Amino acid sequence: YWEYFIMTGIHQLLFSNFSSALGLTIETFNNTGTFTAPSGITSINYLVVAGGGGGGNANGGAGGAGGMLTGSVTVNPGTTYTMTVGAGGNPTASGGQVVAEDGDDSSISGAGLSTITATGGGGGGSGLTSTVAGNPGGSGGGGGTNASDSSGRGAGTSGQGNNGGHGGGANADGSGGGGGGKGGTGDDGSNYNGSNLTGGDGGEALEFDISGSGVYYAGGGGGGAGGGASRGGLGGDTSTSSQKGGGGDGSKTGTGQNGGENLGGGAGGGAVGSSNVGGTGGKGVIIISYGG
Repeated sequence: YWEYFIMTGIHQLLFSNFSSALGLTIETFNNTGTFTAPSGITSINYLVVAGGGGGGNANGGAGGAGGMLTGSVTVNPGTTYTMTVGAGGNPTASGGQVVAEDGDDSSISGAGLSTITATGGGGGGSGLTSTVAGNPGGSGGGGGTNASDSSGRGAGTSGQGNNGGHGGGANADGSGGGGGGKGGTGDDGSNYNGSNLTGGDGGEALEFDISGSGVYYAGGGGGGAGGGASRGGLGGDTSTSSQKGGGGDGSKTGTGQNGGENLGGGAGGGAVGSSNVGGTGGKGVIIISYGG
């Protein structure tokens, strides 16, 4: 398995003690940049994660995680390839009754290469008054609280992510969680039942081994919640920060949490109340390795 050390920055050449010993080179792109294939290098391995979706307002649905792709591809020595890193989506504005913005796509493109594109995460639906479903995306956004059936969940992209959850229904205290990169779909929001009420938890993140320890990517955001709820939804379906994959928690008292930068996490949904907005989705990332 890959063993390497990551430094942040645009188009930085990265070596760890392990990778130097193995002859493996790692490059990470936290922002859009270019890569020129060195002499003798005819293939690269890649991890491409798109930007996460923004969170809905007012008991709003969570943003879906950015789509994730891994694999290997043939490259031509001396050819320059564009590494496009997608931004996270913005939340629904205060008082708005629309779906939040989707995350932007991340991609690897260049001459002689079939473009590799991970799809941005779907935005979460507003819970303010009207029925607003989550958007489709790499992983789908969660529906606002009034989007209470299966049509409220944003669809995920096959091979890249999962579906979002739907809302709990009118007068409910839970909205839908965003889909994540691993496991099942984002959890649905709950109808008010007086106990154990939460916003929908986001879909689980996917772990990759980086520098000898696992790093989680593409966690779905947690859905927003009302005052009668016990909590907002959990980003990445967990309270363990290191395993969230950037998935932002939903709120029951204020603003949803932003998605994690360069992890492609979906944003959390905002609490009940027109001024309570969701978070901003997390930016994506591209990591490549070659040689060794």
